[in-house]
Amino acid sequence: MLFRVMRYRASMTASTAEEFFDNELAHEDSELSVYDIESQNCARAHVEHNASARLDPPRNSGGFDVTSLGWNHSADDPCLHFSFTNAAHRLLATPTAHERQQVAAQLFADLEVFFVEVTKDAMRSHVRMCVEAKDPEWVGFLSSANSKWQKFAT
Repeated sequence: MLFRVMRYRASMTASTAEEFFDNELAHEDSELSVYDIESQNCARAHVEHNASARLDPPRNSGGFDVTSLGWNHSADDPCLHFSFTNAAHRLLATPTAHERQQVAAQLFADLEVFFVEVTKDAMRSHVRMCVEAKDPEWVGFLSSANSKWQKFAT
């Protein structure tokens, strides 16, 4: 599956494709970030994505399975904090704003099909499992993480 992390939960209640585009894809430059993963790894990809980007710990959220859209993609190593997301990271080639608008329209037209829910509990469970196992990537990240991440991991 090519999994695109959702930027804003409000995108699920967008009333138009344009609003959805503004929430999810208008900010992108020429390529869209996705993760080439098995569906059972969505929580891991999402929480590692947030951690690497130094975003707050995720709440109930999700993403989009964009595999069926048929867009070309290429491997990319974004040098994130976690080896799993580095290995799974891909870029969808969508060089123009018009093409990104087309992607948004396709997703918006059938959100229920493309949407993949990722719960806070699933993401938190993954982090806690890693902490209990003394995973060096998570231990290293948490050693300098803010109090929100510290709380999320315990």
